[in-house]
Amino acid sequence: MRFAMDGADKVIDQAQEILSGKPIDGYEIYFNQSSHFDIESMDGRIETLQTDQYLGMAFRILNHQRIGFSYATLSNPSPSAPRNFSVEFDRMIEDAIRSAEATSPDPCFDFAPELKGSFPQLPIFDEALEGISEKAKIDKAKDLEASAKAVDPERIKKVRKASYQEVLS
Repeated sequence: MRFAMDGADKVIDQAQEILSGKPIDGYEIYFNQSSHFDIESMDGRIETLQTDQYLGMAFRILNHQRIGFSYATLSNPSPSAPRNFSVEFDRMIEDAIRSAEATSPDPCFDFAPELKGSFPQLPIFDEALEGISEKAKIDKAKDLEASAKAVDPERIKKVRKASYQEVLS
């Protein structure tokens, strides 16, 4: 998921460059990337192993006191091949401008002023997570199932599902 974190600024910069050339009064950008890793173990075997990545972008624009909105999502974008999203962003922004034309003007619509400075970096991401191999994560799911059965082997014959899930966003 390193592309997601390193490439986010470049993607947002592309969008801002396009937005700055449009005849609009203001805009907001929403950007999200996430990575999902799911493993399910049943009877000592891996029943499910699934990895997914998502990228989402939304634009909200203000044009002549009218609000417009447009968004798009991509499933499993290639982290090894960062793309130029200019064509997609231009289409999305034009869609937002057209959607604003279909709304009623409201003099109360406005966006919050741009923040001065930057947000503090919160220590909410565990860097050690990236260093754990897929094999170790698979073993965790299998070990969880074995541990549940080991509590009382006479009575616990089957575990419906033992799973390991990881989401980075």
